[in-house]
Amino acid sequence: RLFRPELKDIVAGTARFYGKGLEELRKKRRGYENEARAMAMYLARVLGGYKLVEIGRVMGLERYSTVSSACLAMKQRINRERAIARRAKRIESYLIKGQRQI
Repeated sequence: RLFRPELKDIVAGTARFYGKGLEELRKKRRGYENEARAMAMYLARVLGGYKLVEIGRVMGLERYSTVSSACLAMKQRINRERAIARRAKRIESYLIKGQRQI
């Protein structure tokens, strides 16, 4: 794989894209959907190929099964909803451009 962004860069870049702070992304709120958080976990898995445990650690999660569920749900949403799929592509481009500037 040519481009493998750092895990922290994926999370920080996704937070920036959504206009949220890192702490807001790491907040656990049962029953509330946090699209930015789920997107960060999904992109870390897909773009970076990071392990669920690694992603969980960065996101402040004890159980990696939470990461797995979020990634799966986001993948389904991307397949179902065009707007989310476009957003994922835009964030990916944003992360790649940001990586080149470093």
